[in-house]
Amino acid sequence: PPPPSYSSWEEHDKNHIAAAAWGEHHAAVSKGKPIKVDGTPCNIKGKLRELIRKHGVTRGLRKYIWMETCGAAKKKAENEGYYSCVVGNMKGDAAWEADIDKDIGRTFAGHPYFGFEGSPGREKLKRILLAVSYRNPLVNYCQAFNNIAAGLLTNVGEEDGFWLLITLLESILPNDYYDSHLTGVTVDIRVIDDLIKQYCKALAHHFKTHTVDITPIAAGWLLNIYITVFPIDTSFRIWDLLFSEGPKTIFRVFIGLLRTLEQSLLKITSTSAILETITNYCKTLYDPRELLKEFKHAIVQGIPFDTPL
Repeated sequence: PPPPSYSSWEEHDKNHIAAAAWGEHHAAVSKGKPIKVDGTPCNIKGKLRELIRKHGVTRGLRKYIWMETCGAAKKKAENEGYYSCVVGNMKGDAAWEADIDKDIGRTFAGHPYFGFEGSPGREKLKRILLAVSYRNPLVNYCQAFNNIAAGLLTNVGEEDGFWLLITLLESILPNDYYDSHLTGVTVDIRVIDDLIKQYCKALAHHFKTHTVDITPIAAGWLLNIYITVFPIDTSFRIWDLLFSEGPKTIFRVFIGLLRTLEQSLLKITSTSAILETITNYCKTLYDPRELLKEFKHAIVQGIPFDTPL
């Protein structure tokens, strides 16, 4: 049976409110036409930004909103036919094909779209991952790519999934995020360390006293952009913000979670128990609205929405 928090969330679900709010916005702004934003992360303002922050993006609209707000739709339009051309010319000789084949078999285990031999999503996932490595051989294939691409494919079509992943790698995240030394990830972990010292002073002291190193969990979280950290719907709420407001979302989520757990963590003196408490809490965070409340800790008490990090 699902945890109590999940049952409570289902019982009091407010998805219909979110759907109604998005419907009103669509009717008022686009007058029934497909939603167009022509924006890039950190430039989404007004009613649209308010809707994404308050309600998240409803599942049926993610295939439009994610593409438009992060600039992937623009990339796709400027490169019409590119994906089909790349897929048609790869000929199975991509340098990372062996690694990709290994990872596909363990992507979203148990998920009907990916988790079994012959699942409909596996071939799409492989084509996307091969096309990404083919497009930019200087970007190392990373095991996290399979999880991110699979998450995208549960919301958008194959070609859109490719362009969203490309936009994430080339426009949203630093260019060295997935290089051979994971330079960008390492830098972001150091940034998180500094933010903990600035916004979670008691916790930073506690971590130092008990030699707690957040790197083991932070590295996996950042590499996978949280997709394997939370229940899937909660992870997608984070991506709603990531694609509309950019990479500072990564820091806000991390600091918001730590601030929420701060009083509990201060009572724990075992390094392993501290890391386990954080991990287990995230695994059972089924209510996306609870995430939003936590996210606001990072804004209201220190990291405002409009301050770039």
